[in-house]
Amino acid sequence: MRRSTVEKLLRKGWSREEISETTESLRKGRFSDKSKTFVYGQAVLFWMGFFVILIGNLLIGIVLVPFLFVMNRLIFDLIILILGFCFGMLTCVVFRDLEHLEKKHRMLLLFVVPMIALVNLLFVYLVAKRLNELFAIGALRENPFIMIFLYVASFLAPYVYWLVFRKGR
Repeated sequence: MRRSTVEKLLRKGWSREEISETTESLRKGRFSDKSKTFVYGQAVLFWMGFFVILIGNLLIGIVLVPFLFVMNRLIFDLIILILGFCFGMLTCVVFRDLEHLEKKHRMLLLFVVPMIALVNLLFVYLVAKRLNELFAIGALRENPFIMIFLYVASFLAPYVYWLVFRKGR
């Protein structure tokens, strides 16, 4: 059981013996589940959440294309930071309570999701650049890597913070 959960139960008046008995009972129940529904359910939640995050990143990229042309760069960068941070928080909230996650799952989330976001935003920039050439708008950012760096860094910030400073390791 997580340290934070144990501390909450102690504050509520549980004894350490009650907590250890409950933890052992839950652990035995998890291992006696012959149908593996708990582990299977956790795996389904992981992969569903993973694909929702990927689709969300794609949608964010699609929505950002028109704003590349009409917004001030500073405001656009601020919007990128806010979107990345909010979506990073959503990712962190979705995945932090899954007990099934092993180190390999966390590393997958830490590297694959930002890489896909990076490729997605690069694709968005290339589409916007092509639209700029077609319609001669002329307001496109010259360096897409600033936009990509801001999004990926702000996306990763909540998850990295949680990995480094999480309670109840």
